[in-house]
Amino acid sequence: MMAARAGRTGGDLPSPRMNPDRLHRILDLHRLWLAGTGAGRQADLTLAELDGADLRGADLTRAKAPGVRLRGARMAGVKLASADLFAADFRDCDLTRASLVRADLRSAMLQGAQLVEADLRAADLRSGDISKGGPRDGRPPLDAARSRLAHANMQNGRLAGSAFRECDLTGANLRGADLRGADLRGSVLQNADLTGADLAGADLSGTRLSGANLAEATVRGARFTGADLVGAQLGGCDLSHAELDGATFSRRLDTLALEVQRIIHEHERWIESMGRRGARADLMGADLTAVDVRGARLAGATLRGAILRRSVLCGAQLMLSDLSGADLSGANLSGADLSGANLSHALLADADLSHVRLGPAELLSPDGRPSGRMWPADLRDADLTGATLWGASLASANLSGARLSRTDLDGAEIAGALVDGSAMSGAVRAPREVPA
Repeated sequence: MMAARAGRTGGDLPSPRMNPDRLHRILDLHRLWLAGTGAGRQADLTLAELDGADLRGADLTRAKAPGVRLRGARMAGVKLASADLFAADFRDCDLTRASLVRADLRSAMLQGAQLVEADLRAADLRSGDISKGGPRDGRPPLDAARSRLAHANMQNGRLAGSAFRECDLTGANLRGADLRGADLRGSVLQNADLTGADLAGADLSGTRLSGANLAEATVRGARFTGADLVGAQLGGCDLSHAELDGATFSRRLDTLALEVQRIIHEHERWIESMGRRGARADLMGADLTAVDVRGARLAGATLRGAILRRSVLCGAQLMLSDLSGADLSGANLSGADLSGANLSHALLADADLSHVRLGPAELLSPDGRPSGRMWPADLRDADLTGATLWGASLASANLSGARLSRTDLDGAEIAGALVDGSAMSGAVRAPREVPA
């Protein structure tokens, strides 16, 4: 299989035993290639033997390196975004603060690797061999503490005993993954897919699992102390032998006060009848903490100043709703439609707004017909610190004065958005495609 994989790269393959001078020449040419000068050449390190190499800070964005051997290499701060690293050998490698955004790491060997504070957003880590062989010097098979693994693909990954403390695993694919005994303390696993995963003996204390899918997962002996399980899907997941002290679960609509249920029901009637029946919802200042109202139809509702901390609103219809001053800290709004919504002065710190629609909404005339007038979403002075806006549509949105420190805008559409340049500089933003 490796021969077929290497053969598709084309061109002359580098010598397996590479001397430092040749490596430096390859890096220099690759740097010119990335700059688009026409004088460089894309780095091809296919099957190269670089054990113990010093590649600290090197830029190998989009490099071709399937099967490369880098055992014990020093690679702190290396840039490997969108690189082809199929079946690469990173055992005992220092990848601290490395950029591996969208890298192909399928079948890579990572035992003993240090990925502390590395960025592996949307990287493909399927079937990576991490646990076999065991730790060295008492270290975990993989140390990825404080790494960014949002939307990474680790389906069926062998991750037993690995350290994922304080990691961002938002939306990660961990279906069928072996996470036995893994250290996931303080990590964000919001909307992660853990279907059928083996979490026996894993430590998930203080994790955020809002909207995560734990269906059929094995959690015997797992610790969920203080974990946020609001909106988590738990079908077929037996929690009877897991530690759940201090864990929080959803408040579903049927557990809310009767008056709130009535207001939401009447609002749905109001929408269906184009305002002829029912009544527009007025939930101003309502306490809806940790409520699970995914898919709710609340377009045009008044939720000004409402408390929606850690609430699950995935796929909710909130077009032209008034959420000004609302507290949506840590809320899960993935896939919600907030077109034309008023979120001015709202608290959205650490909220999941991936794939939300925050573009303009068309206003209707009194008779319900399109008026041709567009109303932009209003996020003036909103606090989006640490929020995830992965793939969100923010076209024409007003973000003036918004706080965007550590905000993930990877793949977000911001054409025509009004935003302060100084605020944008504090955001995390990776382009859809890394330029050649």
